[in-house]
Amino acid sequence: MTPEDCHPKDEIFSWLEDDPPNGSGLELHFNATKLYAWCCEQEKLLPPNGEHPDFQLIEAEISLDHVQHIVQRKNVDISYCARLTLERLEEPVLSVLMSDGTTLLIDGNHRLVARAARGFETYRLYRVFVPRWFDFLVDAKMENIRKHLGVSA
Repeated sequence: MTPEDCHPKDEIFSWLEDDPPNGSGLELHFNATKLYAWCCEQEKLLPPNGEHPDFQLIEAEISLDHVQHIVQRKNVDISYCARLTLERLEEPVLSVLMSDGTTLLIDGNHRLVARAARGFETYRLYRVFVPRWFDFLVDAKMENIRKHLGVSA
């Protein structure tokens, strides 16, 4: 996706891999507006068995260790978390299922932290499989990203 493919009101988010030693510092930009809309559409199309080639809607337990990591490393504004409505907290977070089985939370850090702070034990997430996520990356050099993430074309 090029910047020209994005509407001026689209939210373009960045996902930053943790800095070394935990990560490489890789930064990717994606169109969160279009990705979230695509996920909502896929949710409506899910068959009764929930199987989809590029997407899952799952409910996961909140890990307090993960929440603590998010607060420490992902610039979460705690005062913003406190202002989130219950309706907003019910919206699934966005994540990507990488080819090695790792799930990356790419949007929804504030919702997840707020849910944990309010005593929720679970959260819902849209999990997009990595090849489909590439469709929503903005102005990315795909051959470098595939090599870095260990994904074949």
